[in-house]
Amino acid sequence: MFALATVGAAQSAAAQSRIFNKQRVTYTNGPLTLVGYVYHPDGRGPFPTVIWNHGSEHDPGRGPQFDSVAAIFVPAGYAVFAPMRRGHSDSQGQWIQDTIHATVSRQGMPAAERLMVRLMGTEQLDDQLAGLAYARTLPFVDANRVVVAGCSYGGIETLLAAERGAGLKAAFSISPAALSWQGHTVLQHRLIDAVRKIDMPVLLIQPPKDASLEPARVLGEAAKKAGRRSFTAKVYPPTMPEAQQAHCFGGAIGMRNWAAEAVSFFNGVLGRTGRQVRDGYVLTSDSARLYYRIAGEPGPGVDTIITVHGGPGLDMESIYNDFAAMLSPTHVVIFYDQRGGGKSELPADTTRLFASRQIQDLDELRRHFGLEKLTLVAHSYGPLLAASYALAHPANVKRMIFFGPVPPRRGDFFMRYGRNLNARLDSAQRARMSVDSRRMVDTSLSDADTRAACRDYWKLGLRPRLADPEQLDAVKSDLCATDVRGIRYGNRIGNRVIMSSYGDWDLRERLHSLRVPLLVIHGEQETIPMDLVEEWVTSMPAGMATLLKVPRAAHFTYAERRDVVWPAVERFLSADER
Repeated sequence: MFALATVGAAQSAAAQSRIFNKQRVTYTNGPLTLVGYVYHPDGRGPFPTVIWNHGSEHDPGRGPQFDSVAAIFVPAGYAVFAPMRRGHSDSQGQWIQDTIHATVSRQGMPAAERLMVRLMGTEQLDDQLAGLAYARTLPFVDANRVVVAGCSYGGIETLLAAERGAGLKAAFSISPAALSWQGHTVLQHRLIDAVRKIDMPVLLIQPPKDASLEPARVLGEAAKKAGRRSFTAKVYPPTMPEAQQAHCFGGAIGMRNWAAEAVSFFNGVLGRTGRQVRDGYVLTSDSARLYYRIAGEPGPGVDTIITVHGGPGLDMESIYNDFAAMLSPTHVVIFYDQRGGGKSELPADTTRLFASRQIQDLDELRRHFGLEKLTLVAHSYGPLLAASYALAHPANVKRMIFFGPVPPRRGDFFMRYGRNLNARLDSAQRARMSVDSRRMVDTSLSDADTRAACRDYWKLGLRPRLADPEQLDAVKSDLCATDVRGIRYGNRIGNRVIMSSYGDWDLRERLHSLRVPLLVIHGEQETIPMDLVEEWVTSMPAGMATLLKVPRAAHFTYAERRDVVWPAVERFLSADER
């Protein structure tokens, strides 16, 4: 819903909440203590598990790599263990690159190349296998269903582990040796020998502009000549953004290009039917994570809806229970937390919250789920974002539904809305809400106290937004159910920064040419002035927009007057495109 900013000055936000039950762990290989990160779905398991091998980078544990891998596999029902080999990040021992560079200086490049191949197949592989052994001791890991994956040096390690066998069921290797291939005949021969011996399903992939595409060609041919029919090597076509066509698909940002195929590959090998991803994270082009949740089941004739919640700075929980109950029986509904609230990105750099980025996020969400055109259902502030998206990408929008929208222009909206809202509260209630709003963003409070402050705030805050302020239980969604960090950040920073980024908005002139069917649903007792909302309809081309005025309803028409609203929604969604 649309919420007035509750506090003033911004400060640096706390880090995003830990995702996918992430833990930093230690394990040993001989005298060395090594470090890794483990992730797993909620529940006891045991879960099939992916061992993820990082590349040659010195500090893989402090970038987005491991979290991004988890964002692919954990929602699909896998645990993930990312062991860090000796000398990497906090693991003891000498970093392999230091060893190689020292050998180049002392003995020359040929000696260094021979040493690299020997180390990759001995101590580096041993570190990986020690991590595998450790992972199998974890109570939520299914020790009999473990697969391995990795990129670059990690792709090499993946192939060497597959050669060893080690009880692994499948291997997924990305860009193995691509940076080292040219002229490195010792490494070439070692990997050719390895793939000839591998006795498990392998999928080897490379991006179209990798440093060398010879690994896929040469290793694929070697496996074929050796009769390894379960070995597949391929180069992806150049359909992704330029930066993601390079080595390892550009890193974490390009993992989206292979995510679905990797999950499908492992599911097929393990005999899993594969379950629809019900929640997870979409990684955006600027490496932000957007949390999403899916309700409804796909099927013949079932369309897909993306919902756009209000706020700004709120989250999907503000609409989820109400929308999912009414829409998911006949539609697939994708909910997501906009960045700046909920479980999505809570950036310290607030320029990453601006409206232009929110619009881009929505388009990247569309592309992530492979949707050609969007049906957008938005509430409160959400229609401003949805309409801004439609104006930027009109060919990508099929139809839109706006519940209780802010108007298409700023004008005197804030003054009139604030006046209407305050008139429905007495001075004691306004004072109480002011106290609760400050408690909500107080980082010195415990998580439980912050959530309690949120509930106290909305217990009063819902009253002026309902036609009957005593019917609080009409709204089934829980505005305080999300991660507490998102509550604090969204109310302290997200709301103010995002709303301000729209400036003195006025969409009316641009709406004149927007040929996207629109249904506006607005309560007759709404605090957002009806005459301003009518401008959505009068600004659109003739016949493209309809306004449904709902009697005995205010801001939550979909909860207050289900009998009127939802039949109208279904008629609109089932109508032929105009």
